[in-house]
Amino acid sequence: MTSNAVNTDSFLYEFPEASSLLGDLNANKVVSEAVERLVVKSWSLARNRLKALEELQQIQQECSVANWDGEDADPISSEAITFAAEFIARLPIDFPMPELTASSKGEVVLDWIENQTRMTTVYLKPSRQVVFAWVYDNESNHGSYMYAGRVDPRLTSTVLQLHP
Repeated sequence: MTSNAVNTDSFLYEFPEASSLLGDLNANKVVSEAVERLVVKSWSLARNRLKALEELQQIQQECSVANWDGEDADPISSEAITFAAEFIARLPIDFPMPELTASSKGEVVLDWIENQTRMTTVYLKPSRQVVFAWVYDNESNHGSYMYAGRVDPRLTSTVLQLHP
């Protein structure tokens, strides 16, 4: 019975130039494993974004008529939903996804809530204005800006700092 196994020591002795090739293959294996880990992580993060978009779709279905909450709430417009989807798509890839709700004023609301003393809330208005507020222990702050195709870095750094 003949064995098809290759003895790499004797192979490298006869063909020393193959040593660098085997080293390259080993490096490629390390790179491919790193790429695989990134793909898995990216897929996981993409699923989080997909889940957020599905939640937006549900908000649109449940809140697109006047008085959707039984307390005279304004309907969520398709502009507000489109803006929210764009805003979420522009968040950094490794950003924690928020809880999504609707406000009685027709806004999409993004909440990152750790506990009663650590939270960030963002209101996305149909006019493309972003209004935000955060609480961290005894400190709080708020602000707003007109969305111009990117998420304000101060907002993302605040969320990442408060909700790692």
